[in-house]
Amino acid sequence: MSLRFLIIPLLCLSTLLQAQGYDTDKYGPYSQFRFSLMPALYNKLDYENEGVELFKTSVGVGGEIVIYYGHSIWKGFGINVGAGVAFVPYNFSFDLVTDSSSIIAGNPGTLGQTPHRSAKILWTFPIMIEKKFLLFSDDGIFLNLEAGVKWNIKTAGNANFGGAYFAQTEDGEDVRYFEYRFMNVGENEFISYAFKAGLMKVNKRGNTINWNLVFHRSPARLMTGTYQFNELGFESSGTTDLYNNYIGIEMIFGLSLDKKSNHY
Repeated sequence: MSLRFLIIPLLCLSTLLQAQGYDTDKYGPYSQFRFSLMPALYNKLDYENEGVELFKTSVGVGGEIVIYYGHSIWKGFGINVGAGVAFVPYNFSFDLVTDSSSIIAGNPGTLGQTPHRSAKILWTFPIMIEKKFLLFSDDGIFLNLEAGVKWNIKTAGNANFGGAYFAQTEDGEDVRYFEYRFMNVGENEFISYAFKAGLMKVNKRGNTINWNLVFHRSPARLMTGTYQFNELGFESSGTTDLYNNYIGIEMIFGLSLDKKSNHY
């Protein structure tokens, strides 16, 4: 993947319709810089467990911050090209239990009750095709639909990392009763897919505020991992995978570059 994926659509814009004759009352602002903040709920870790199931994971709260350039093309259709940063969260916890034969039976410690939380950071470059439908002309309110792709780049970080939880036996010996390890997998660059649906409000200066519901799907794995419990008196272990899938609520402020052609 190269920057041509982003540059070519921008070059094509120069050959498309110009602002003359574009009806902003009917189709919305012609060109804008847009500033997007999106909190989102991300899928929990995928995992496969062997033995007694003690491992737990849940949905995480993350999101994206993106700056877009939006340009109208024809009768409410437009293209948005952006650059930003994404925070993909993941977490795990476990309910620690032991067999009577365990060397830490009756003294498992309390660390297992504290969830481990972290996030993978990505650079993200979306290219979205939009279509706006005028709902209330007097109030300047549009229905906004978008669909497109995102070019994502993993930030630099540890290729392999992990940790462990410890408890003590009655004799004071430290026992590593749970350990985990994660590693980056796949290419450093990958494509994902997004769809948005929401409302756009245009003010008298031609600036806008958007509220969008965002659905995002990524087939690429970001990380894979393993975990294992030890000295509990029974077997319990598994593998995990992290994907970049979420449902988000996006808030956008759009700063119009063609204010004189707006009439709201």
